[in-house]
This record gives sequence, structure tokens and C-alpha cells, in this order.
Amino acid sequence: MPSNHTTPARQVLNNYLSEAEQAKLFRHISQFAAWDARRDLAMFTLLRHSGMRVGSAVRFTVADAQRTIAEQYLTIRPEIAKAGRGYGLHANTACVKALRQLLKLRTQIGALHDLDAPLIVGRDSRSWTKGLTTRQVQRRVKHWCQQAGVHVISPHGFRHTLARRIMDHSTANHPLRVAASALGQSDLRSTMRYTTPTREQVAADLQGVAKC
Repeated sequence: MPSNHTTPARQVLNNYLSEAEQAKLFRHISQFAAWDARRDLAMFTLLRHSGMRVGSAVRFTVADAQRTIAEQYLTIRPEIAKAGRGYGLHANTACVKALRQLLKLRTQIGALHDLDAPLIVGRDSRSWTKGLTTRQVQRRVKHWCQQAGVHVISPHGFRHTLARRIMDHSTANHPLRVAASALGQSDLRSTMRYTTPTREQVAADLQGVAKC
């Protein structure tokens, strides 16, 4: 007999990294000196600390990076933003360091700093003008998560990770509004997902009631 119940929306935030998982992932990648590994670490750091969507990241240009470094302010232009809704946010030190590293890595492989060229590229010269694809970034994230033995996320998971850190550590009166501002979300209903329990919170509470 078919059920009359509809499937409930997911009530636990899953596509993110805990603080321990993030530290383990980044520490693992940092052990490798290969150019690809250094690029990926800088790319993941940028995604984690800017919260930008992967679609915006792969279209972020050399000029965007240089402007962000100079102004300490990261602008997601309407041309590269989801639905054309551009926004900006403060670029913290980790974000600026990642941008500097990505520019340096382009130089190391001989990619000229054409201002309109994509910031994130591969060693193949054909990518110097087209950049990486979102699918390629997805594969790199999955590869390193599996290698490091941490929860496998999508590139968008770094955006969720930033939001969770804000919710967990912000000293503002309204951390939800801080998270919304950092993510460029004008509708707080979109940001409300970050008030749902995390995997760790659910596990801890279930463990706590195990003896009850």
C-alpha cells in the first residue's frame, strides 16, 4: 500500500568539512610538492575562505585576483555570479595568500598574466585561456578527500563549511546575517539551512542518550 507521507527535506547538514576534517585534508595535501597539489591546496583554500561557488571560481580572472589582493576585498562580478547577482566580501589573510599562490603558480608554468585570463589553470597550455572546468574541480576535490580519508564533499561543500564556521564561531548578535552577507544571499531563508544540526552534533547527542 503506497504511503501518504512525503519524503522530508534533509534535516542534517552533510556537505561540509568539520574543523578536524579540514585540517586533516589540508595537512595531507601540503605534504606533496607537485605543482598540481600546490594548485589544489591554494584553490581549496580560496573556496573555503571566500565561500564562492565553483562556477564563479573557475571564471575568476587574473585581474579579479590582483584587485582583491590590492583592495583586500573580493568582488564576485555579476558576469560570474549565480543568476547575475554579484556581491562582495572582505578578503581575509588566508584568501589573499591563496590568491598570491595561484598567481605564482601560473608564472611557474609559463602562463602569462593576461588580465582577462582565468586564475585557476592546469599545466596544459590549452587551459591557460579556458581554465579548469567545474567537473575537473569536482574530481580534484573528490580525489583529495578520498586520499586524506575524510568525508567526501563537492566543491560547494567548502561554501557550506565557511557558513558553518561563521555560525559556530561568530560573536555577532545575528550570525545568520553575517553568513548571508558572506555568501551573497539576500534571502535569509536560503541561509537558514546552516541552523540545521551537523553530523557531529547529531552523533554527539545520540551518544549522549545511549545510556538513558
